[in-house]
Formats: sequence, C-alpha cells, structure tokens
Amino acid sequence: MKKTKLLGYLLAFSIAVASCSGEDGDPGPQGEKGATGEQGAAGEQGAAGDGFEKIGYFQGTVSGQRKDGTPFNENFKFEYGVSLLGFQDIFIDVNRQNKANFSDSYFQANHLQLSENTLVADPNFTSFYFRFSKELNATDLFVVDARPYLRDLESYLVQISPNHNEIYKFASNSNGTLNYYGPANYSGNGINTYAIYSYNGNMGFTCYYRESDGTLLQISLDGTPITSGTLFDRYNQLTFKYNTEVSQATFFNKATDISLHTIIPDVPADEFTVTNYDHDASTGVMSFDFVLKISKHRPRTGYSYGVNSSGNDLTITGSFSSGKKIYSKVVGRTATGE
Repeated sequence: MKKTKLLGYLLAFSIAVASCSGEDGDPGPQGEKGATGEQGAAGEQGAAGDGFEKIGYFQGTVSGQRKDGTPFNENFKFEYGVSLLGFQDIFIDVNRQNKANFSDSYFQANHLQLSENTLVADPNFTSFYFRFSKELNATDLFVVDARPYLRDLESYLVQISPNHNEIYKFASNSNGTLNYYGPANYSGNGINTYAIYSYNGNMGFTCYYRESDGTLLQISLDGTPITSGTLFDRYNQLTFKYNTEVSQATFFNKATDISLHTIIPDVPADEFTVTNYDHDASTGVMSFDFVLKISKHRPRTGYSYGVNSSGNDLTITGSFSSGKKIYSKVVGRTATGE
C-alpha cells in the first residue's frame, strides 16, 4: 500500500514539473567532429555473378577489305568465357568474348572434331561465329560479322548485286537471291506485277513492278498505295523484268537498261586450319594456332550459306588457350577385386 502511494506521488510530481516547464531554448553550438575510426575487417566474398570469367584467350588478327575497298588489319583478344570442365572424346566447343557479361565482340567455334591429335572443322557439325567491333570515332563504328560456310557451293544468280542492294535493301533468301512473288495481279488493278518486299530504314513496304515492261507501278506502305514522292522516285530508278540472257527476271537500271544482276561462281568451302595443337598432359591446358579463311561470296545477312559483312575475302589468324585444365574424357572407376 505504501509502495502504491509512493508511485502515485512520483507520477503526480512528474506531471507537475512537465506542465511548469518553459519553451526549449536555442540549440547550443555543434561540437568538433571526432576522429575517424579504424576501418573494419573485409566482408565475406559475395556469390559469383552471371558473367563469364577471365580465362584463357582467343587472340589474333582479322584482315581483309571494307565494302569500299579500304584494307584493314585489326588485332583482337577475347579473354572471357565459361570455365571448361571437360569435353567429349570427339568434339569440343571453344568460345571467348571481350567482356564478362554482354559482349559486342566474340569468337565461337562449336563442335570442332578431334582427329589424329589435332582439331578439324566438320561440315556436318562445326559452326563458327566471329564478330569484331571497334569504335573509330564518336559517330563511326567498325564491325565485322562473319560465319564461314564449310561446303562447296555451286554457281547461282542474284537478281540485283549486293552492292546495288545496299541502296534498295530488297529482301533476299539466305544465299542472297531475291524473295519475290509473281507475276500475278497483286496490285489490285488488273495488271500482272512482280511483288518485291523491301525493308529500308524503319519502313517495310512492297514494290509492284509491271510484268510487261518492268516499270514500277506503285509502292504499298501499310496498305496505302504510293505513286509519287521521294520513296517512289528512288525505286522508280529500276525496272524488274525478264532477262533473256539468264532466262530469269532481274533488276535493270531504268536509264541505261543495263541489268544489275550478278552471277556468283562456284565457291569452294571456306577453310579452317589448325597447327600446333597441344593438350598438355601435366597442366591440362589446351592450345592451338589457327587460320580461318572466308570467301567474299557469302551473303551479308542470314546464316544458311555463311556470313561475311565485309563483302570481300576475309582472313582470321590467331591462337587459342584454354587457360585452365580441361579433361579429354570422363572415365569410371576400375574394379581391382579378385
């Protein structure tokens, strides 16, 4: 009972003091900053990210000519890839890129065949992808995209040469031949035409060339017919008509009536050659030197018949090192019992 009364007196006294207190005064001056404490111990290493690790390399030079004929000889060194734990007895994949995560330059050689203590490209399984990118200045980027074709290719006709099609960008099949339709009444005006699709800039549209004389009748853009203006005038510089020389329709220069077609000759398979192959028995590191030659007669887009964005013969020379041990095969435990 006495304790209860004492607590009551204390509570009442606290309330009275609080109610009698005046307004807070201005804050006093700030004290001087204390000395910096010692640096703490380093934290534990975080979990590994999704990027590739720096391991081994693909290095060398890519040389040839640009589309305008300017020669180039550029060095590259790609050092990032997945850690190779092993490969099959027959095939191996070797891939490197120039950055740990997103990469704008890389070399991939997938399913190389191990044969007679060296590596060879098998046309049935092996695939290559090479991309080299280099900023020349604030507005120009130099890029080489290449993928060899490892089979002989027979001669074929392209209805408009790749150089001319750089301007018009008519859609083509994987080997560079045009993908067009007709002749038939595609324009809806009762006149048989060839319908040829183009993707130029940010626009996709269809050009309709009259079968009888090859003249451009109209361009259809999002269903709207165009028969005049800058876009129409550009494609009206051409005619598309039957060419008796090659027994097929091709593009002609309208002003000169000269055909713009080209005939791609028989093209031998692109070459991949490996020298100095070594799989070191003590370290497990694999290395080799190589030369990859890619013909200029490869479409600049698509993959079925290879890629060569330079439009001229291309040579990639260099070397590879795995950087870490890799295993040639995985073996089971051998029983030694009686």
